[in-house]
Amino acid sequence: MSNAIYEEINKEEYPKDAKARVDKVIEIVRPWIAGSAITDIGCGNCYVGNKLGANSFYDYFALKDSDVKFIDLVEGKIEGNPKFDTILLFHVLEHFHDPDCVLYFLWSLLNKNGRLILSVPVGDYDNKHQPFNEKLGHYYKFTQDDMFSLFMIEDYEIEFFRKVTGTFDSKGYDEYVFVLKKLDK
Repeated sequence: MSNAIYEEINKEEYPKDAKARVDKVIEIVRPWIAGSAITDIGCGNCYVGNKLGANSFYDYFALKDSDVKFIDLVEGKIEGNPKFDTILLFHVLEHFHDPDCVLYFLWSLLNKNGRLILSVPVGDYDNKHQPFNEKLGHYYKFTQDDMFSLFMIEDYEIEFFRKVTGTFDSKGYDEYVFVLKKLDK
């Protein structure tokens, strides 16, 4: 996805129906927020992170005139190599050719007992070429089996999992929400 498309998408408010879905997911995950070092990665317009008390924001596009810091999820680079208690990763994995590598890198940024809270669009790999997905730069939609196979990381447990139904621009749009906890080993 180009910077121009990204900036265009994120300067606008969420469509009303999408905002209702996002707010619903925020309330579902709120009890799972842990610690004081909370970051929103792939933060877009920072709406989710702000609602959940994030104190740092990272994105994989460098935006001008923004407090959002750059993170390279492909190369696994972040300035200062910080550690976090909670990482919010809402609708990010579907933008990358290799979501396994993204997860492994983010896992390395979590403190012991830290949580990775993520959501991804529901679907199957074969429908990834829909125009909606191309506009947003999505490479994947995920089945439940896809997600569980991605979580082959050691020393974690799935604390929470739910499929959330909703809409985006008046079209059906479901997502999976996961809370993963890094075990103290």
